[in-house]
Amino acid sequence: MNATFTSFAPKSGHIAFVSQSGYFGGQLFSIANMEGIGFSFFVNVGNQSDVKVHEVIEYLLQDENTRVIALYIEGIRDGKRFIEACSKGSLKPIVVYKVGKSPTGARVALSHTASLAGNDRIYDAVFEKIGAIRVLESRHLFECAYALKGQPPVYGNRLGVISSSGGLCVSLSDIAYDLGLEIPVLDEGTRAKIKGILMPHASEPLNPLDTAGDLRDQVYLNVAEILLDKEYIDIVIVSPTLV
Repeated sequence: MNATFTSFAPKSGHIAFVSQSGYFGGQLFSIANMEGIGFSFFVNVGNQSDVKVHEVIEYLLQDENTRVIALYIEGIRDGKRFIEACSKGSLKPIVVYKVGKSPTGARVALSHTASLAGNDRIYDAVFEKIGAIRVLESRHLFECAYALKGQPPVYGNRLGVISSSGGLCVSLSDIAYDLGLEIPVLDEGTRAKIKGILMPHASEPLNPLDTAGDLRDQVYLNVAEILLDKEYIDIVIVSPTLV
């Protein structure tokens, strides 16, 4: 059943979208649909006069067809129930686009859905506590959810980074630092294995790893497998540059 502002039948998929705005949520929904992103549910709770965000989350965590939950929220009425609901689904990623952090935005949220936007630092602390991922731009909501829907849960913050660009390695290092992620130093044996895969002109293997412009798929696959086998690497990011 489609009771939204949209006139199309959404593609079937594994992302559930819960929104406090019918029209804006519908716009995001339409953009995602045009990009080929499929959904298991799109639920608009509005001002939560009856159904609350946490109640929908509790249902979606039990839904076998939902792998990721994406939220557009202006405010949470029952913080305790929200935390309890989200904490039940540690294996299902929750991505949040929370608005109303500016004084003007908070005032509009109050008039729009009667939501008290609240102290933004408190929301950040809550999202960190429940393991939710907060995005700061609307376009990142479904990009992040789409990237997560096929990934296994990650329980650490130690990165292995592979790129064909030294400049991108520097940029990714800075981003990791800002996010509190670690980039461990590779042990000697691992460096030797990787060196045997790279082209002769490549520099000494480090983490992040610069492949010196090598864009061969097999190189990235082999290096990623080596890094994922290390107990001190939790996540591998592969970021080749295309020219």
